[in-house]
Amino acid sequence: TKPEIDYEDTNHTIAMRQDTEALNKLLQRTHVDLGNRYHQYIERKKGKNQKRGSRISITQHNKFVYRVFNNNDWTQGGRYYGGFWQQIKEKRKNILINDHRSVELDFSGLHINLAYALEGLKPLQGDPYSVDLLFDTTPQQQREWMKGLSLMLINAKDEKKAIQAFRSAQPTGSEAKKFTNREVKQLIGAFTEKHQKISKYFCSDSGVIFMNIDGAITAKVIKHFTDLKEPILSVHDSYICREGVKDNLIEVMNE
Repeated sequence: TKPEIDYEDTNHTIAMRQDTEALNKLLQRTHVDLGNRYHQYIERKKGKNQKRGSRISITQHNKFVYRVFNNNDWTQGGRYYGGFWQQIKEKRKNILINDHRSVELDFSGLHINLAYALEGLKPLQGDPYSVDLLFDTTPQQQREWMKGLSLMLINAKDEKKAIQAFRSAQPTGSEAKKFTNREVKQLIGAFTEKHQKISKYFCSDSGVIFMNIDGAITAKVIKHFTDLKEPILSVHDSYICREGVKDNLIEVMNE
């Protein structure tokens, strides 16, 4: 139902399309599967607004990718979507690529680190999501809250929407689901204080800008390995490869 957007090709759009087509042609010749499944699907629990669960198809037809840009702007968005592996977080460790075991590597705190880089600063040393304990919980649990909240702060247009998004994302019946606005604001305050030098990016609807940067990074990683005829499966800020390619992938990610 969405209208098609007319645009003129440039050298950049042509190159992006060619690189995506090259990856899909490589994926067409690549067998991607889950090594511990007897069915061609995974049952997914029903979501908040769903009457029933859904099935994620684990077949050789559900492995092709495309890029999504936002707001009629090539500088916003640009991430790769598609591929069943993006929908099965807890099962990805069982992925086989051409019958080889795989590993998943990610950029820790990518958007936080990108914000520091855009300000010409080095990222803070240590865990970007660790702050003094604010509630009667474990440091690990609070870190999970902070990690999720950090993405919402970067993507939200204002603090109210960030609070709503945080609470909505919490599991039903969990402690954080019952947090008041004041308690979520405590988390926001602690995180903002820790990252004061990049706080201008919080609640500023900057998410699509950071997605554009990590999309460009992913495009470079994918092109490097596609040229080597080595399939890489992307999940925005993480990459799945055959075990034997791990060291090469680490080098390319660092570059």
